[in-house]
Amino acid sequence: MKHLIVLLSVLFTSFGFSQDVNDTDFFFPRQHKHQIGIGASEFVKVVFNSDESAYTIDYRYKLNTDYSLRFGVSYFSDNDENASTEAGIKVGIDKNIKLLKKWEFYYGVDILTRYEKFRSSNREAYKIGAGPILGIAYYISPNFSLSIEPLFLIQYNLFVDNDTFGDKTNESFKVGFRKVGLVNLNFHF
Repeated sequence: MKHLIVLLSVLFTSFGFSQDVNDTDFFFPRQHKHQIGIGASEFVKVVFNSDESAYTIDYRYKLNTDYSLRFGVSYFSDNDENASTEAGIKVGIDKNIKLLKKWEFYYGVDILTRYEKFRSSNREAYKIGAGPILGIAYYISPNFSLSIEPLFLIQYNLFVDNDTFGDKTNESFKVGFRKVGLVNLNFHF
């Protein structure tokens, strides 16, 4: 009887002093309001795709459990013989479809703008577009995830050639899927 009391005491004491770690904390890490993401192609260009519609840094702010605001910025400059500089901003909103353990499914819409300056040819490009996205995120841990967000983009392009004497502008439309296969690395806090 004495052994049974000691055994029960040890069991109840160990339950009382054990860490309070719940698997649902890991499986449902959506309590974080902020997410910063960067394209994996920035780190490993051989393995992951890159896309001109991808932005250097993406940010999501969770308004509540269903909706998030989305922002992105991009900047690139090179100094080779075809030197160019480009900058872009995107804004959008998304809604969660389903949350499953380590998976998050969502859809939304983005509005994208981009400016490009080709210094060697004195040309500029202005681009504005919008399109729906479908996102899938896999949570590696409560603070890190991998995501893909294919985008069906409808984009208006205006090209200005400052070196010509005639018609300096050229307009075009671009329609199609973008960011297919582009993987983002995300940090949640």
